[in-house]
Amino acid sequence: MIVVSDTTAISCLFKTGNLALLHHFSKKVLLPSAVWQELERLETKGFDISELRKSDWLVVVEVGNTELVSMLQAELDKGESEAIALAMEKGADYLLIDEKDGRAKASALGVQTIGTIGIFIALKENEIIPAIKPYLDSLRNEAGFYLSDKFYQEILKKVGE
Repeated sequence: MIVVSDTTAISCLFKTGNLALLHHFSKKVLLPSAVWQELERLETKGFDISELRKSDWLVVVEVGNTELVSMLQAELDKGESEAIALAMEKGADYLLIDEKDGRAKASALGVQTIGTIGIFIALKENEIIPAIKPYLDSLRNEAGFYLSDKFYQEILKKVGE
C-alpha cells in the first residue's frame, strides 16, 4: 500500500506518542520534502524529533511535478500542495490529510484521502487497537487537534464506544 502524508497527521501522532500506530496502517509512508521541512520546525518548539529522523519507514521524496505544486499553492500551503502532487505521481492508495480544503482539492483531483481519525477507525476495525476514545482525547488534549464535540460523539457512536 502506498500512503503519502501531509504534516498534521504525522505531527499530531508524534506529539501524542502514537506515531507507531501509523506504521501499523502502512509499512511505508512517503513525505514530500515540504512536509519534512514543516516537521523539522517542531525542533524550534522544543520537540526532540530524533524518532522521526530515525524512522526508516518515513521516506522523504522529492515531488517531480512542480507545475502542479505551484498551481495548488494558489489555494493551499506548500506541504499540502506537495503531498497532493506526490500522491498523484506515485498513484498512492491514500493521501493522509486532515485539512478540509486540502482534502476537498485532493478528492476533486481523484486522490483517495484518509484522515488521522480514519486511521484510528481502520486500526480498531482490524483489532490493532481496542478503542479509539483514548486516541481522540490525546489528539485534542496533547496535540491541539480541533475536533468538535458533535463530531467527537459521532465518531464514538460509529465505532460503538
